[in-house]
Amino acid sequence: MSAPPRRLDAAELLHGSDHDFIVNMYLAALRRWPDAAGYRRFMALVANRPERRMDALREVAGSEEAVRLGALVTVPEQALPGDPSLARDAMLDIRTEVLQAEITGLREAVALLSGVGGAEVAGLQRELAEARDAELRGEINAVRRELAAVQVPLPVVDPALDSLALGLARLIDAHVTTRLGALEERLRQVEARLPQG
Repeated sequence: MSAPPRRLDAAELLHGSDHDFIVNMYLAALRRWPDAAGYRRFMALVANRPERRMDALREVAGSEEAVRLGALVTVPEQALPGDPSLARDAMLDIRTEVLQAEITGLREAVALLSGVGGAEVAGLQRELAEARDAELRGEINAVRRELAAVQVPLPVVDPALDSLALGLARLIDAHVTTRLGALEERLRQVEARLPQG
């Protein structure tokens, strides 16, 4: 059984480069690496403005995701950066905790895929591929029905519209043929990924 996540004080997070601050803030408050959009957003907020770091901490620590995880970071109204060596140690600890949790999750996934559950997972993958194959075949048949419906001659009352109707029918036929070819290519790709046997 693993130890509960370490609680951190804001003063332990205020050191380091802007990049390190954002990564450490996410790891400490959300126990995950920053997503690209969040990283860009907070980098724009704190880049070369260390006085804005507390605002970023308050926002992340008060987020719905952080509240759901439990308060893992204490964010007082005011905080000054703490001892740099203690902050470095705290950040190494939190990064190690998160990486160890990720490694454990990956080991469990590998065990599931290669162990007792491996056959069930392989069977599930096969069923998903077969379902996708059936879906693509259904799409191809629908396009074939559309194509057959388009090839029915349209009655033209005005001879001046005859060439226009013929041109439109050719455009529709070309579009449907192109779409049918694309769907058939997707079907071939899916079939190529299906296990043989």
